[in-house]
Amino acid sequence: MTVSVMEYKELLEMRGNIRRVVDSLEVCWSCQNVSECEAAVVDDGPPVWLCDDCSTRAAAREQFALKGIAWPEAS
Repeated sequence: MTVSVMEYKELLEMRGNIRRVVDSLEVCWSCQNVSECEAAVVDDGPPVWLCDDCSTRAAAREQFALKGIAWPEAS
């Protein structure tokens, strides 16, 4: 199989894109799913990696706590 110069450059670009995406994946501290995570502070502890969903939930819990409203429990 012969690969043209253009195809070779495209393959190198795809490989670079795949590596970039794989390197951005982390295990979420809360739900343990592998996804693109961001560093967040939960309960005044050290920074942890949270996915978008868990980060949103943690921010909502913090807002409820600041307002003195109890977080609704699942039934």
